[in-house]
Amino acid sequence: MKKSILFTFLMAIFAITLSSCSSSQDKLQKACEEATKQCPVQADYGMSIVSIDYADNNVVYNVDVDEAIYGENAIQQFSAAKEQMSDAMKQAILSGSDKDIAAMVELCREAGASIVFKYTGKPSGQSFEIEIPSSEL
Repeated sequence: MKKSILFTFLMAIFAITLSSCSSSQDKLQKACEEATKQCPVQADYGMSIVSIDYADNNVVYNVDVDEAIYGENAIQQFSAAKEQMSDAMKQAILSGSDKDIAAMVELCREAGASIVFKYTGKPSGQSFEIEIPSSEL
């Protein structure tokens, strides 16, 4: 009888845990949908955030890079500097200087989600990604 009660109790805790994870992921999904409505947003000279997606427990910032400004090899050059760009992006989003980004980071922490910046060259379509794992947020 005690095993049955203990099992039921553990299953209830598991169900509560799953539902709380689901709700934080739902919040994150909705936040991404709302943020995408504000797009495109100029992220930097010649770079625009065109959408913010939530997929596979990742928040993906889709960034178009104007190759007319940065050159046709822009994505290869960015990829070669991936470590420096990753460090700079991590510092920028974790600084807390932008309240909207800080709110998104907090939602990612709650959902255990990572943040991915996907840079796509326009018009070439070449791309590369920088991922900031949830463990580093």
